[in-house]
Amino acid sequence: MAGPRVTAALSAALLAALAAVVPSGPSAQAETVPSSGTLMPTNPIVPAAGWTDDTGRLVQAHGAGIFKVGSTYYMVGEDKTAGQQYSAVACYSSKDLTSWHFEGNALSRQADGDLGPNRVVERPKVIYNDTTRQYVMYMHVEDPTYQEAKVGVATSPTPCGPYTYRGSFRPLGFQSRDMGLFKDEDGTGYLLTEDREHGLRIDRLSADYLTVQSSTALVEGFESPAMVKVDGLYYLFGSRLTGWSSNDNAYATAPSPAGPWTTFKTFAPVGSRTFDSQVSAIVPVTGSRGTSYLYVGDRWKPERLFDSQPVWLPVSIGGGTAKLDWQDSWSLDVHSGTWIPQNADRSYEAEAAGSTLIGGAVRSGCAACSAGGKVGWLGMGAGLRFNGVTVPHDGTYTLKIGYSNGDAADRTATVKVDGGTPVTLSFPPTGGDRTGVATATVHLAAGAHTVELGNPTGWAPDIDRIALPNGPATKVSISGTPAYPGSPVVLAHPDQDNPLTASFTDLGPTAVTDPSVTVTAPAGWTVTPTGSTRQGSLGVGQALGTSWTVRPPAGTEPGKYQVKATAAYRWNGNQDATVEQAITVTVPPPVPTGSPYASDLAIMASSADWGIVQRDRSPAGNPITIEGTRYDKGLGAHAKSSALFYLGGSCNTFTATVGIDDEDGPQGSVTFEVWADGRKVADSGVLRGTDPGRPFTADVTGANEVELRSTDAADGNYYDHSDWADARFTC
Repeated sequence: MAGPRVTAALSAALLAALAAVVPSGPSAQAETVPSSGTLMPTNPIVPAAGWTDDTGRLVQAHGAGIFKVGSTYYMVGEDKTAGQQYSAVACYSSKDLTSWHFEGNALSRQADGDLGPNRVVERPKVIYNDTTRQYVMYMHVEDPTYQEAKVGVATSPTPCGPYTYRGSFRPLGFQSRDMGLFKDEDGTGYLLTEDREHGLRIDRLSADYLTVQSSTALVEGFESPAMVKVDGLYYLFGSRLTGWSSNDNAYATAPSPAGPWTTFKTFAPVGSRTFDSQVSAIVPVTGSRGTSYLYVGDRWKPERLFDSQPVWLPVSIGGGTAKLDWQDSWSLDVHSGTWIPQNADRSYEAEAAGSTLIGGAVRSGCAACSAGGKVGWLGMGAGLRFNGVTVPHDGTYTLKIGYSNGDAADRTATVKVDGGTPVTLSFPPTGGDRTGVATATVHLAAGAHTVELGNPTGWAPDIDRIALPNGPATKVSISGTPAYPGSPVVLAHPDQDNPLTASFTDLGPTAVTDPSVTVTAPAGWTVTPTGSTRQGSLGVGQALGTSWTVRPPAGTEPGKYQVKATAAYRWNGNQDATVEQAITVTVPPPVPTGSPYASDLAIMASSADWGIVQRDRSPAGNPITIEGTRYDKGLGAHAKSSALFYLGGSCNTFTATVGIDDEDGPQGSVTFEVWADGRKVADSGVLRGTDPGRPFTADVTGANEVELRSTDAADGNYYDHSDWADARFTC
């Protein structure tokens, strides 16, 4: 066989598999469990590890748009090699959404005009017009001060062009910043555009897609919009307005693009800032066994935009809900339309005795490295060879390279497998006390190989270790019983047996033996299985389900605690492996009595579009004041906001005076809502900044949990400082 061909994907992202730190969350649930064995996933997607094309160059496709033509996926995006200043809109192609070929620039910089020097072009997206047989690209076009707020339009008869630029405009006269495109099943095209003055607009395009025909809907103020239709329901995703900083992105649903749209809610764990990313696109991947949905996001680096990392994750969408969980690495099968997590690697330490030092390479200690050591002084002819790198079968593998680079600029290294043709990779800075990961796609036959890294003419990064997928794909899940369906918290009452379920699934490609599940809780808690927790073996696609009770001791302080499920098993006869997942359970406070103020009770979960839910203060931290009347007690939050209270069925009435705080002047519009055990029981209607405080009462009889919500009245959340003055329960 010819020498292995190597392509690469790289970044300064940090992998748990390489003993680095990434934002993490519970393992995602596979949408389709394989019904029969297939080769184990060896070429996974590594979130926050940058793509490179098949020549080893870093892919420049930020703010990406992805569309499919036949069996080929195309990706257009911002070329950020010149930083924020416009350089080009690049176009890439792929058959599997993991290996990328640079097709060329779909749009190149021009001598002057919208695409000239010192301009900004962002978030290119493409849809195909079946009537004109043209690919139509929209993009956000700006001057350096971001005052123009326009969309640009370009067309081409081929997916990657080059496109012909047709000019720019403000859609229907309104501002347009971060934008997206959506093509419905009937061929209708929509522009999704952020109008900073009014909110997120959904505009219907003309029949040829070259201009905006009419306004379809105006929803809350989000940017970077993306829309997908699943089982007849429309899902609109967007990012909150926090500049380059990441935030908890959100989504809403509607029966049509015209609405009515639901309130936006988060789809990644609250506080994860969507795993430090901003949504760019939601891509359906349909195959023989179903459809998976690909979340395409960006982890922006304002100071090094060319090295902003793509965060690609499977997002579960259906039944009116969307959910995004972290995966260290995962595999997407475009042919079947399914995905599975990849959770087993075989690692090789750079400083281990089995590696060979070439030239002046030196082993040294490293506190941030996986096993406390690394190999440095690589380059200028010095190199490092990993010997006996073994894979179980022929295939395409993702090679993960742990490294550190304390310089302010990229370092480069060549990667050579079995003496084949070397490919040069870039390794962005990590800082002197941190490690990063680069990934390279290598084609390997079953058996042992050598992997050599070096740099004949310059300095390479220090190397921590390398890793290759090597083992079955499995998952474990754990869940508890919320107080009501859809509650964001799972309760664990002290001195009571609280039920839990934990399940371990073999996703393939081979059966596993001796699977067992254990559940652990904080010290002093009692964890008891209520059935079998192990069996002799599991075939591909089979699951071991277990049931448990967890009992916090009497007197446990209210608060959040972690409970973890761990599955242990054996594969390939004698290889031991484990996989785990944790959930957070909440020990609730004592049920309230009398007539307590809401601001004096424990809040089990809360959120606000900006800032936090304030106790006895306005959203900006001032005394609560509505149309000149000052209140000593209450809650203040910038809409949209939520505060969840545990009542345990002990209360019957909630009362408050609601309105927009005077600190926002006469502007703003808010709706106040009370939800009892997931059911809305009271709605204030729209209140504006000129309205006096409105008395508000809700019947919460028998509710275990009550949520106080303020919304932006579906017109954007500018100036929406909501006050729940004198808010209290009668119990």
